[in-house]
Amino acid sequence: MAKRGQLGSEAFVYALTVVVVGVILVMGYRYLGSSRKVIDKGELLQFQNKLEADAKSVGREYGTFKKISYLVPRNLNEVCFVDTGKKDQVLSSKLIAYYPLVMDSLTSNTSKNLFFIGYADIHSSEIGNFNINHYPYMNCFHSKNNKVEIGLEGLGGGKAKIVADFITKAKIVREEKTILQSADEIVTIEVHKGTQVNSDEITIEVVEPTIAQAQQGASDIYKFGPVGTRFSPQAELRIRYNPAVIGSECPPEIPFVQISEDGGKKNVILSKKIDCQSKVAFFDIDVLGIARCSKMQSIFDIPKNCIAIF
Repeated sequence: MAKRGQLGSEAFVYALTVVVVGVILVMGYRYLGSSRKVIDKGELLQFQNKLEADAKSVGREYGTFKKISYLVPRNLNEVCFVDTGKKDQVLSSKLIAYYPLVMDSLTSNTSKNLFFIGYADIHSSEIGNFNINHYPYMNCFHSKNNKVEIGLEGLGGGKAKIVADFITKAKIVREEKTILQSADEIVTIEVHKGTQVNSDEITIEVVEPTIAQAQQGASDIYKFGPVGTRFSPQAELRIRYNPAVIGSECPPEIPFVQISEDGGKKNVILSKKIDCQSKVAFFDIDVLGIARCSKMQSIFDIPKNCIAIF
């Protein structure tokens, strides 16, 4: 028969074992949870080395173009390139407000021009000289199935240009729903199935503003095309807004004005609803044109709380 002391000590050992196992499980769970948010630096280095080698290879001959797919870590969301030679234009864009850590790097005058952005992790680095072919001279490639596809164009002498589709296009198929998103994924047009459209395709282009335009408004400027394209029934325009720029987490409405190509005809459109959780404003539009914010006194007078759209 076991003595009381032996039984007590065995019970204590069992209890201690349960506690230790429980602590290990909790710590392991926390480690696995945090590791899903941390970007693998070794894989980032492999990506950067391959990108630099490809850029040097493509860059030997002027005009050579190649679109290359790169593997990236599974918990990486975006790979962002910044043309530091166009730093002022990047910092004056409204896109940069969505990337505060990139903005901090530029305003601190660092030489970093490559940024890896994850859910809760960000890394920055520097690669050899390159250009970006369009305003806002910053482009973020979103990871899809752990891959990003990047276009490289040779500039000669081993230098390359990052080529991105800053003008996006979509074919109109009347029997299907058509969705077109701007290159920066801020603006989306949805043409409903069965809509009558007097054009075979629609386009969205991010437009470089004048200095006066860049200082005003709550978004970058977009040109929709072809100008004069009509939708019956109306298409839906969705604009992702930035509370830090627009001045409100949940504005009651967001207006903008469509302006004809010659600047003589204007049409104020108010948002039909605001999704404050997703930070998206919804509009109904029946014609594509050049649009700016409402309440303007002049063509350069754009209120701070408006979405500025061409």
